[in-house]
Amino acid sequence: MWHIQGTRPGPTVVVLGGTHGNELTGIAAVQILAEMFSINQLPFGEVRTARHPSKNLVFGELYLGFGNPEAILRCSRSASDGPDLNRSFLPTELAQKAHRSDRADLRRAREIRGVLAKADFLLDIHSVSSDSAPFICSTVIGPAHQDAVGLLPSDWLLTDPDLFLARDEKRDDHSTTDSWVNRHGGVGLCYETGRDDRPSDVTRVIPAVLLTLTHKFKVLAPNAFSVRTRFSSDPIVVDTRNEAAPDEPKQWFKLSHSEIAIEREFTYEPEFTHGWKPATAGQLIGTYGSGVTVRAPHAGMVILQRSPERIEVTKSLLYMAVPVA
Repeated sequence: MWHIQGTRPGPTVVVLGGTHGNELTGIAAVQILAEMFSINQLPFGEVRTARHPSKNLVFGELYLGFGNPEAILRCSRSASDGPDLNRSFLPTELAQKAHRSDRADLRRAREIRGVLAKADFLLDIHSVSSDSAPFICSTVIGPAHQDAVGLLPSDWLLTDPDLFLARDEKRDDHSTTDSWVNRHGGVGLCYETGRDDRPSDVTRVIPAVLLTLTHKFKVLAPNAFSVRTRFSSDPIVVDTRNEAAPDEPKQWFKLSHSEIAIEREFTYEPEFTHGWKPATAGQLIGTYGSGVTVRAPHAGMVILQRSPERIEVTKSLLYMAVPVA
């Protein structure tokens, strides 16, 4: 994780990619941001802030890093068996004495929990296993969170007050990166940018991230950025000196149902191959290879569908969400 100590006072902000090692957009975003901030050290290195050329751009402290380097090297969701890094910030587990037999994801959570605990803002860049519109997750709904997300392209904000995600991972409380930041008084956000095998999405993600860092988190001075990447013939050019666009309105939803897979072979109905699709109560969502059907238990949005090649028996197949009153 790289650290840029600004020359002027301001917030403490953390930007992560690769909290899940197979979510390529966030990894690419961190790499591109490092180039934009003239960070040339080897991956997973640390910047000596006193010599850093971008420190004059920063108000306060900016941490930029890869959430789970070991999982990234494996190109896998996690670095070990058991709950992955984004299910490893369970307070009771982190409070236990460290042991050499601890899984790698828990060890990594212990390494970065201090940085996350002092963050005023966290933007953890994620993606999902099937096609989906971008959306933003947080365990807390509040004015500060609603204001912070206005420049991130998305129609949807998702929360989980009833712990559907936690229970599916045998957790009894929230244990995500954003939940850890929220517990310590910061604004924790996970930004789900689209499909996890499509790193080219970074060309639309980077401008939104830089605008958010500048005009919402207020950790960056307005500046003109340009960097070439392998995802576009033209450089990514972002000029945050211009007035930010108006906030994009969001709709808050909460998870309301978790459908657990009973077979590995499953075919979605055509209208439910993408996330954030509305369903009526009883509507057919898809069919298992044996002919068993899955229908919507109530009206709401069908989201977080697991792509067919990644379905695992006893793991979540899909979720539903309903508006927050």
